[in-house]
Amino acid sequence: EQLRDDLVLAARRSELAELARQRVYVKVPVKQCWDTTGKPPIGTRWVDVNKGDAGKPEYRSRLVAQEIKLEKREDLLAGTPPPEAKKSLFSSFASPQVDGDGKDFCLDFIDISKAYYHADAIREIIVKLPQGYEQEGMCGKLLKAMPGTRETRPSVGSERALDMWWSGVSSKAGAIH
Repeated sequence: EQLRDDLVLAARRSELAELARQRVYVKVPVKQCWDTTGKPPIGTRWVDVNKGDAGKPEYRSRLVAQEIKLEKREDLLAGTPPPEAKKSLFSSFASPQVDGDGKDFCLDFIDISKAYYHADAIREIIVKLPQGYEQEGMCGKLLKAMPGTRETRPSVGSERALDMWWSGVSSKAGAIH
């Protein structure tokens, strides 16, 4: 289905307002990027989706940096897990689950309408301003980690929790216990 331009634009405006509210980046001269990093600003792109349908559209837009694919690194984690992860979750919860105290586990699916930029940028990351909102000679210095940057990878604690959960699941793609 082709997305409607007017609804995409409204979703992008809403996302930009959220980026401003959470102070994700500040505008700086492109020269500052070259002086600081020795490189041009990292690209950005819009990811636009309609989570609804033609009768009841629910458009969302995310601005993402294009840093992850600049180099091949095994220590980076994609924000979207592989299909095997979803299959594993469904398989795990097909039968009743209880925790160590005998309480039932519940599997919730939560669809977040707005990204929450909680992680501070821990290094100098400068990105191009969003398509359609560019300013000559300006770019954005990130104050918060943006999707598509290395800063969005999970914390060490989260990685340990994932490792423990995955220890009971086959790491071979397509296999589910």
